[in-house]
Amino acid sequence: MPLLLRGASLLRLYQCTCVLRTVNFHSRIPVLAKLNTMRDGMRATYSRRAASKNTEINKDEQPVIEKEDAAESDLEIERVRSDPSKLQSMTVKELRELTRRMGITAKGTKKDLVSALIDSLGMEENGEDGKSSIELVNPSEVPSKRKGGASVVVEQKLEISETEIVSETPSNKRSRIKQKSSKSATLEENSVTDVKLSKTIVQKETLIVQGAVSKAGLSPKDGSEPWTVLVHKKPQASWIPYNPKIMRPPPLSKDTWALKILSWNVNGLKALLKSRGFSVQQLAQWEDFDVLCLQETKMQEKDVEVIKDTLLDGYANSFWTCSVSKLGYSGTAIISRVKPLSIKYGLGIPDHDTEGRVVTVEFDDFYLLTAYVPNSGDGLKRLTYRVTEWDPSLGNYMKELEKTKPVILTGDLNCAHQEIDIHDPAGNRRSAGFTNEERESFETNFLSKGFVDTFRKQHPNVVAYSYWGYRHNARKTNKGWRLDYFLVSESIVEKVHDSYILPDISASDHSPLGLILKLRGCLIPGIKHSVTNMSSTASQSGYPAWKSEPWTRLTHKERQRQWVAYNPRTMRPPPLSSDTSSMKILSWNVNGLQTVVESGFSADELAFRENFDEDNVDDFKNLIQGYDNSYWSCSVARLGYSGTAVISRVKPISAQYGLGISDHDQEGRLITLEFDEFYLVNAYVPNSGRGLRRLNYRVNDWDPSFSEFIKKLECSKPVIVAGDLNCARQNMDIHNPQAKTEAAGFTIEERESFEENFTSKGLIDTFRKQHPNAVAYTFWGENQRIANKGWRLDYFLASESVADKVHDSYILPDISFSDHSPIGLVLKL
Repeated sequence: MPLLLRGASLLRLYQCTCVLRTVNFHSRIPVLAKLNTMRDGMRATYSRRAASKNTEINKDEQPVIEKEDAAESDLEIERVRSDPSKLQSMTVKELRELTRRMGITAKGTKKDLVSALIDSLGMEENGEDGKSSIELVNPSEVPSKRKGGASVVVEQKLEISETEIVSETPSNKRSRIKQKSSKSATLEENSVTDVKLSKTIVQKETLIVQGAVSKAGLSPKDGSEPWTVLVHKKPQASWIPYNPKIMRPPPLSKDTWALKILSWNVNGLKALLKSRGFSVQQLAQWEDFDVLCLQETKMQEKDVEVIKDTLLDGYANSFWTCSVSKLGYSGTAIISRVKPLSIKYGLGIPDHDTEGRVVTVEFDDFYLLTAYVPNSGDGLKRLTYRVTEWDPSLGNYMKELEKTKPVILTGDLNCAHQEIDIHDPAGNRRSAGFTNEERESFETNFLSKGFVDTFRKQHPNVVAYSYWGYRHNARKTNKGWRLDYFLVSESIVEKVHDSYILPDISASDHSPLGLILKLRGCLIPGIKHSVTNMSSTASQSGYPAWKSEPWTRLTHKERQRQWVAYNPRTMRPPPLSSDTSSMKILSWNVNGLQTVVESGFSADELAFRENFDEDNVDDFKNLIQGYDNSYWSCSVARLGYSGTAVISRVKPISAQYGLGISDHDQEGRLITLEFDEFYLVNAYVPNSGRGLRRLNYRVNDWDPSFSEFIKKLECSKPVIVAGDLNCARQNMDIHNPQAKTEAAGFTIEERESFEENFTSKGLIDTFRKQHPNAVAYTFWGENQRIANKGWRLDYFLASESVADKVHDSYILPDISFSDHSPIGLVLKL
């Protein structure tokens, strides 16, 4: 072909230069026309041969390409899952190819293909920054019509598939292919492009898709709240749509002991964590739940350890079960910052337990189950199994548990059990989740056995959904189902303060739901007022009390994986019942009583708040009403130094001061009270001091003498030692152990002496026994409390014979009038 073209040019040159003037020029026209015809023919032949050659090459390379496509398929799917907007920039041909690779049967317009892919991948039709990736141009944005088509500004606009609007003439096919190629190329280059399209191609409608999230990364940006619109095919006159903003009760006061449980079908935890704008940690901060129950995690056992260690800070107790019959399928989990008494996986029936559908944890007051009930599936292929085997087994399992404690069941129970619970009941009579068989089974195995649907009890006439399909923007149009529940035993239902749904959290096709449970009522009436007053005073002394909680942050320099920051609001057990005989003891190094009182602290407020029976402070005489028994020991060797006191409203049998050794008893460091069942020893152990000048005295004289004194007391009764023992006995008890090995309170000598004279002789560190992995401090240096750079120097040590009677051993880090915080002990008698 190049030679022919050159020949035609040479002929023209020859004609111009060879003086053929006598020849009529018109006689040359047929020759030129023939040459041009031959040139065009050769061009067409060359194109066909090149195309044919490329086709042959492609056929030869097809096996290789198919292998590459298979290897890349998962990665491509994950990329689309993490950024759904990529689907909008793909051509119809590319979308069809993707559906073919994924084995999805889908036809129709581009919108149908995108919807089918989103439905299969388990995603919301959301784009970046909370905006829909399918937003169409408004009529006002369309420029004036021009001959040959309209110029349309496209910002990831949706277009009707050309297969529906273009006739199948060869010219139109070529035009359509050209338009699609142009559109694909320009959309990849720029999200805002001028594209020439036929004016009939522009679909003049706007699709509004649930936005991503803003508040804590979770609430709708666009302010739309479709769940507040009543969408039901057969609504009754009394029915109203659910609006959590106005239908939830006021929050409980801070003095009420309560537990908040969140439950969520996440439809694949890995996919959820990859969702843009979503953070489980932000959800925890927003909702401040105590327990999180997950369903349909789709985790494999090999991946659990990696995810659970990074999923949530401050939730040290997590229990996971995975499907072993089908990997990456089903799966449930319970994540808690409250340590349970026991854990069980499954129902104890092998035929039901291979898919990881149930986890049970036992708390003091109830059993909590998270369950992912089997779906009856396409064609209802698992319906019989679900209603004749699974449901009865789960119902019987719950009734067996209920013989010892109330039961709370939560999770995706895969049944809309009333017509109010599904937007189109008539159209879904044979849909999995709403068949008569499933609804009757739900009634027979759960509701009729005394388990109460807490949401429906609280909202009898409210239309609310917890699940929306991905197709046709079901969440945005509020065409949903209520498949997720909290069912509770009748004996505990009156303790439910709130049962609610969070429909604005849309990272899954299900929304989370929550339950707030009151436990044993109020701890102490009126505590809120006391705490408020104390908080304001604490702020004046330079330490934030309640608004900021630095002690809940893990600041240890050498933290270990299992360690968690201590949070007294969530890590303390429920209070004992009023008919349980007990004694509460408070211990506090006040670092100068006069200074504390002058700072605005009220001993009466502390007594009112904690309602203690004993207290260890220095000079509270006549300051606490109702505490008529006070015992004081002051330093006589150095006035205004050291000193201890015990103030009690329970009169002891006897009181003793010091160790009975004059060399040790000049500084007023010890008071011992004898009660019916134990001795209480209030101690302020000598500090080794600057330059460790008293180290030898402390480890060689005081500690052995004190230990011997305790052993003599134990000959007649158990002993409880309370006070500032001036030693951080383990690495986890000090924020920076490596840098403090030569500091008083953390030398090797002091720690070895503590072990030798106390713990190895049978005295139990009650706080560490209750919280083996909690990093907690009782002392902070100047300006270090706010950074939580502290030491644990204050203890309750108990004889082994009485250690099991300890119900609670705790710290009150929010009381900040001293450089030490009070510590508490609740002892069952």
